[in-house]
Amino acid sequence: MATISRVTPNGWEQGDDATASSRVTPTGWRQVNAVGGGATPVSSDSSAAYSVVGSAQSSTSAAYSVIGSVQASSSAAYGVLTSAQQDAAATYSVVGSVAADRAASYSVVGSVQSDTSASYSVLTDSAVISSSTASYSVVGTVASDRAASYGVSASVQADRSASYSLLAAIQSDSAASWRITGVVQSDRAANYSITGVVQADTTASWQNNVAPSSATDLILKILSNRQELNAATGKFTLYDDDSTTILYQSNAWADAAGTIPYSGGVLARIDRLT
Repeated sequence: MATISRVTPNGWEQGDDATASSRVTPTGWRQVNAVGGGATPVSSDSSAAYSVVGSAQSSTSAAYSVIGSVQASSSAAYGVLTSAQQDAAATYSVVGSVAADRAASYSVVGSVQSDTSASYSVLTDSAVISSSTASYSVVGTVASDRAASYGVSASVQADRSASYSLLAAIQSDSAASWRITGVVQSDRAANYSITGVVQADTTASWQNNVAPSSATDLILKILSNRQELNAATGKFTLYDDDSTTILYQSNAWADAAGTIPYSGGVLARIDRLT
C-alpha cells in the first residue's frame, strides 16, 4: 500500500494504509487499526462532534443564506418577468408601430393614386394641350418648309430651263461650227485644186502626155492585154484590146548593156515602151 497523510483532531498524521487509518464515528474521530493494526484512538471525540455539529449549523446558516439568495434571485426573476412583460408591451408598441406604418403605407398608396389621378389631370392639362398645339405648329413649319422645298424645286426647274437655253446656245455654236466646217470644206476644195495641180504636174511628167486616167487604163492593158516578145525582130510589143492594134513597142536585149539583140533564149533587158 502507498504511504498517505491525513488530517486528525490532533494534527497531521503520516501513516500507511496497510497499518492504520482514521474514521469519523457518531461520537467523534476514531483512530482504528487497519489490516496491519497499530491505530491510536482519537481523544476529545465529543468536542470534535460538537465542532461537526457547529459546522453543520454553520452549514445550515449558509443554506439559509443560499435560500435567501435564491429568494433574492426569485425576486430578481420576478423582476426579469416584469421586464419581459415590459418588453412584451414594447413589442406590442412595435406591432402598433408596424400597424401605424401599414396605415402610413396605405396613405402612400393613396398618395400614389392621387398622383396617378394628377397624371390623368396633366393629360388634360392646358399646358399639355398647348404643347400639342406647339407640335401642330411644328408640323405647320414642316409643311411650310415643304412649300419652300417646292420653291427650290421651281428654282431648279428654272435652272433647267436656263440649261435648255445653254443647250440652244450650244446648238447655235454648232451652227457656227457648221460654218467652220464649210470653211474646212472650202479648204478641202482648195486642196483638191492643189491635187489637180499635182496631177497636172504628174501628167506633164509623162513623155507621152497620157492623162492620169489613161495611165490607169494603160496599167490594166499591160496586165491583161496581149504581149509579144519576137526573137526574129528582137522587139517587145503590147497590143490593144483587140489584140491586133499595136499600142507600144520596145527593143529587147540579150544583155543588160543593150548591145546584143534578143534572139531567143535569155531575156536580159526591155527598153521603155514607146
